[in-house]
Amino acid sequence: MNLESHKRAIEERLRAIDRAVIDGLERNQRNLGFNVSVVVIDMLEVYLHREGHLSLSASLNHEWFSSVRRANEHVVWDFQRKEKIIGLIVRMEEKRNILVYGRPQVRKDLEAYLELFNEIKEAFHDLGVLDE
Repeated sequence: MNLESHKRAIEERLRAIDRAVIDGLERNQRNLGFNVSVVVIDMLEVYLHREGHLSLSASLNHEWFSSVRRANEHVVWDFQRKEKIIGLIVRMEEKRNILVYGRPQVRKDLEAYLELFNEIKEAFHDLGVLDE
């Protein structure tokens, strides 16, 4: 996927997350879990493409972030804030399947997931991913 396509995909997912918040987290937990997972991986791909670590024809799989060890086996390049970003994505992915496939979660757990997403988004914003 080229960088312009990534940018459009990120914007689409961010709008979907905003809609989930506006329409009510409890009614949109599956949308939240799915879209957060997809957009975070897309942001990481954009960053790695831009830094020349990942070719435009390559992509990442959210399942690679089931643990820090597994993520580091697949994301082998060094980059700014790698340890923090990988750690946050792993924490996010630990909750993804619960939100997407599990029973309804309480609002405070959904809000905590959204806070985790905002922390990841801020890290990518600081790296210039969301400014492109």
